[in-house]
Amino acid sequence: MKKYNWIIYFFILLPSCIGIKNQNSVEIDLSKTVPSIKYSTFVKNIEYVDLHLNDSLPIYGVENLYLDENKIFIKDRKSEGILIFDAITGKLLKRITQYKEGPEEIKIIGAFCLDTYNKQLCIFDKGDMKIKLYDYSGDYISSYVVSDFFIDMAKLDKNSMTYFYPIYTDNEQKEGIWTLNSLDKTVIHLDSSITENCRLHYFPMLYNNNGSMVYYYDRNRDKLSLVTFDKMENMYSFDIRQRIPIEKMGLKDITPQILDGYSILHNFACSENYLLLSFQTFDKQNIAKKNIKWVLLDRKTEEIIISEHLDNDMAQEVIDNHLLFYLDDHTWIKVDDMTNDYLIRLQLLHLK
Repeated sequence: MKKYNWIIYFFILLPSCIGIKNQNSVEIDLSKTVPSIKYSTFVKNIEYVDLHLNDSLPIYGVENLYLDENKIFIKDRKSEGILIFDAITGKLLKRITQYKEGPEEIKIIGAFCLDTYNKQLCIFDKGDMKIKLYDYSGDYISSYVVSDFFIDMAKLDKNSMTYFYPIYTDNEQKEGIWTLNSLDKTVIHLDSSITENCRLHYFPMLYNNNGSMVYYYDRNRDKLSLVTFDKMENMYSFDIRQRIPIEKMGLKDITPQILDGYSILHNFACSENYLLLSFQTFDKQNIAKKNIKWVLLDRKTEEIIISEHLDNDMAQEVIDNHLLFYLDDHTWIKVDDMTNDYLIRLQLLHLK
């Protein structure tokens, strides 16, 4: 493979004067901030779920999170694999580890998603280029080989898998977004707009999964799209004043000095009424420094609020990090995975 630029994922009130300039096009100037974005602006009520860890199993942080069939599936940010919890009791039920060599084990987890059609976990083992299937109890079922590398995947149809690789490869393999049918092996190319300027990739999530479709954010062009297994439709285009110029994203050897002062999407969550995004601004003195600004878009009034702070004005408990996960169009999740070594606290934000 050719050399690509990878930015390491470190965990590493009046609306502003910016807004929707025309249909589905949004201007954002991250310098136009207010003191805080209050939960009460977009949250109806809050619920807490505690997930209990064993004394011998500290985790490094939550990288990904899914919920189905009263089970919560969490991917650890570093080496602890995938943890399966009972969503009602918070009890740890099973751990799928990595760095193993057996045919039913995982070498290196590259990505994982849920197959809600067949009630299975799909884990991409990039150590041997296979997708390995487990049931919701964490027991191995089967595996199959994949021919192209990818960053993420989503099960949007019972008989196919959709793959994401938004990085230029000079025709060495598939690029963009494509769906592969498992029955007849046909391929549907959903996004083939990858150019030489698409060499940089930033690791946090690419999409919000809502069953048969995902909300996908294209960091190359700052566009939010709705993706199903067979089509892709644009929802919003964002004009970020501080975005990385496209010609710089195409550099083969990008440096902290080049990125200094520019911003890129860090995370996002979508709902029927709101869109909450966070942006990381790079500092050449410390590329891992967390310079996060939040952007809340009211999709109905088209008002936008930008701030460095999310203010929980509805309860005393504060989760002071930048983790945000999408559960569905009515619920988002903030995660406290650092306060207690033996507890992961989920803050479920039930939205207005």
